[in-house]
Formats: sequence, structure tokens, C-alpha cells
Amino acid sequence: MSESLAKGKSDRITNENDDDEPATKKSKSEDSASKPTTTKSHQNHLMYIENPVSVKEFITKKLGCEDGTDSMHFTYEETLYQPMEKAPSVSRDISTKYLAPTLDGVTLSAGGSDCSGYAVVICDGDDKGDGGGLPKKERLFEALGLTGAVMEERKISMDELEIEAKDFKNFPFFQYTEDTCDLDDIEDEDIKAHQKITDVLVQHLTHHFKFDFGWPEIEDDPYAEPIAAAPILCGGRASDGNIVAVV
Repeated sequence: MSESLAKGKSDRITNENDDDEPATKKSKSEDSASKPTTTKSHQNHLMYIENPVSVKEFITKKLGCEDGTDSMHFTYEETLYQPMEKAPSVSRDISTKYLAPTLDGVTLSAGGSDCSGYAVVICDGDDKGDGGGLPKKERLFEALGLTGAVMEERKISMDELEIEAKDFKNFPFFQYTEDTCDLDDIEDEDIKAHQKITDVLVQHLTHHFKFDFGWPEIEDDPYAEPIAAAPILCGGRASDGNIVAVV
């Protein structure tokens, strides 16, 4: 699932190298503070998914964050995601038996774009149950297989990414809230389809969250615009402490 956040624009994120990056030399501390960093603290750090493909293909093709501008891009790990059959058994069963079937054939609305959703598992637990709390955004960024993100020659910092605790119980569209989505404008079939997805998240997971690529106002860059298209994750923790989510 991807989210289009641009103000009325159809810009897309590219994966091209930024050959025009200014030659100004930065200190190591300055450079490391300006971009998302990942820890590789998990041996199996990439997410598990059915029929795994490369990180680049999944982000650009399946999620629809395709090439379209020369001013924004992600950088990726050059590898495949992990196969779902190797995921921790408790989280895997929730993903394959309950969540994935509800996503089959459903078009998810995500901001200014519509797309398919995919059930994924992310290792983030140590068999201590649901005590892990809200996942860290660094961990989710890492699990997506991203190594960096750039817009207008400026590296996007981890501070500009957002993770928010969610309560999915009271609204059928897990990716929205009642204040941001008018059900009167939506077909009954779409509401029912989304409700089934939301019910799985509520019944089988705790510590629900939404992770996306926001664009907070920055004092020294008043003209900064939202990222045009980027992955979002909505999910929670399974009883084994790992993460199950819709991406």
C-alpha cells in the first residue's frame, strides 16, 4: 500500500542515482544526522512476504511508487525480501490465514492513490508476547529494505518519518479516521471489505500503528512539500512480539 501525499500532484519517487548532488563536503556528523539510519540489529532484518521479489520491484512496481520525477528517490538494498514460509510461525499464521485472504481483490485507498495491499511479517520480538510496545520507525524503514531517501538534493531524516499509535476498533477503514474519511461517499461493498481487514488487525494484534512518510514543516525550508508517493504500513504486534502489517 502506498500513499500519495503531494498537494494535487502526481509526482512519483524515482530510484535513480542523484548525479547532480552538490559537491559541498560535509562533516561525518553532519551527514549522518541528515539521513535515515538503520541498525541491522536483526539477523533477518527484511520483511517476510508471499512470493518475494526484489526490494526495488516491490516498492516501485507493486506499490506504485514508480519513476516519474528527477527530484525525489529512494535507495534500496539490492536483494529479495524473505519468503513468508520462513517467518515466525505465530505471526506467519495470522498473516497467511487471516490477513492475506481479506486483502485478496480489494483496492485500498491510500491518500491520493489506490493500490493493492500486501500482508507482511517483520521480526521485532523475542517471544515476550505483546510487551514490545510501538515499533520503532527505524526498524520499519529497515524492514522495507530502504537505505535512504532524498528529495530536492536533501536527504530525508528519520525525524521526518512518522509512526502513530492507532485505535482500529471504531472505524472500518484502518488507514483513516472518522475525521478524515466520509463514509457517505463510499460504496457499501468497499466499506465491508475494509471492515474485514480491520477486524483481523483488531482481533489478532495489539499495539496498532500507522507508519508513513510525512513531511513536517521545517523552519529553514518553508517551501518543503510532502513526499509524492511512499510506502505506508498499518498493523500491530502478534502474540510472539513480532509485527504483522498491511503495506
